Amino acid sequence: MGLKYLAFKNRGQISLELGVLVLAVVMVAVFAGYLYIQSTLESAVKINQTANGTVGIYNSAVNRITESVGNLSNN
Repeated sequence: MGLKYLAFKNRGQISLELGVLVLAVVMVAVFAGYLYIQSTLESAVKINQTANGTVGIYNSAVNRITESVGNLSNN
């Protein structure tokens, strides 16, 4: 049993370890991508709610001003 035999004996184990390492890296990347997509979707919902609220506030302000101008012209 020489050094050459030991080098070939561990070759399969190194390949297996490398495969497990690559799998772990891929799984972490998939999980990070999932978290990024979830965060983006939640942000989009909050932005939509904020925009709708802002538009509602501006619409009510414009309606009040329009009514005030209408009341001035009627008097």
